[in-house]
Amino acid sequence: MNIAIDARFLGPDGTGIGRYTEELVRQLEQLDKANQYHILLRAANFDLFQPTNPNFHRIMADVPWYSPQEQLVIPRILRRLNPDLTHFPYDAPPIFAPGKVITTIHDLTKADFQSVSSSTKSPGLYWIKQSAYKLALHRGAERSVKIIVPTHAVKDKVVQDLHVPPEKVVVTYEAADQKFFSWGERQVSDSQKTAILQKYAIKSPFLIYVGNVFPYKNLNKLIEALKLLPPEISLVCVGKRTSFHDRLAEFVKQNQLTDRVVMPGFVADEDLSILYRAAETYVFPSLSEGFGLPAIEAMASRLPLACSDIPVFREVCGDNAVFFNPTDPADIASKISEVLNDQKLHEKLVKEGLERARQFSWRKMTAQTLLVYEECGKDNEQTKKKN
Repeated sequence: MNIAIDARFLGPDGTGIGRYTEELVRQLEQLDKANQYHILLRAANFDLFQPTNPNFHRIMADVPWYSPQEQLVIPRILRRLNPDLTHFPYDAPPIFAPGKVITTIHDLTKADFQSVSSSTKSPGLYWIKQSAYKLALHRGAERSVKIIVPTHAVKDKVVQDLHVPPEKVVVTYEAADQKFFSWGERQVSDSQKTAILQKYAIKSPFLIYVGNVFPYKNLNKLIEALKLLPPEISLVCVGKRTSFHDRLAEFVKQNQLTDRVVMPGFVADEDLSILYRAAETYVFPSLSEGFGLPAIEAMASRLPLACSDIPVFREVCGDNAVFFNPTDPADIASKISEVLNDQKLHEKLVKEGLERARQFSWRKMTAQTLLVYEECGKDNEQTKKKN
């Protein structure tokens, strides 16, 4: 087969979708020696992917995702390539993309949390873009031959909200990068920890959260919960700085917690590995997730996990986390206190969480995705024979 993958999200700028796309392409290079692949990339991430498999070819497609330009440029590129199928590893592919399409819908958060407060754009522009997104989302789900999702919780929502048959939706679990497991094994000296904590002006003991700070991540409730915890406990929120950080910083200031909340922005992997080793607990207060990759990364890093009691986290984490009501700061604080004060619980979460994290594999996810490609390829062959 001749397969195209829209990999414009590939790399750190694409956040979770970028990680998924990068792992998918990297693993496919190792697993698949038969099919031909055309990997669509932007100028910004073109050099991030250096093919080692001769069947993989880079294609320049330098247009932003979710943009008006992609509606014209991406279909034009695909018509030139004429692939047997195209995989869009995100939820709203260009409406006029030609040929057979597979999409990955990581979650329906953008559709579920519609609010001008969740955007930095003007109200008029926000609602125009939101309407265009929903049109592309529904159109993409309708015309996709298969839809890949990261959890059964997302599958249930896709079937219900987008009105697609269950047999069209395939669950492929995501995973933590191997480096998180190796970080957890690494011995870190007290002097190394002290140096990193001083670098970012962090005081122990501290809780840690890693990721973006969009409103649905629910960090305001975590900030309110922090007020109910002992004053020596601080919170570190690691992630790329955006205008949403400014909003969160203002909320922290209003709650008089500027001396207990640290927002260092982006932290390099080597430093982050030590912060994970120095933290007391990973806290994940989201109201919605498709998979919750940081939860697996935290467990792989030997960190006990306290997270929202939502279906996705129950599915992904099993019994290897303490769950709280994400809308109740008192319950958030209570559950965090359990992890901090109960040594047996702490040790249990670390030990069993690590085993849980090891059950997920990017290689397994990619092998399942390749089976989806091959199933679609068989459909192509059957159609050709009939014709």
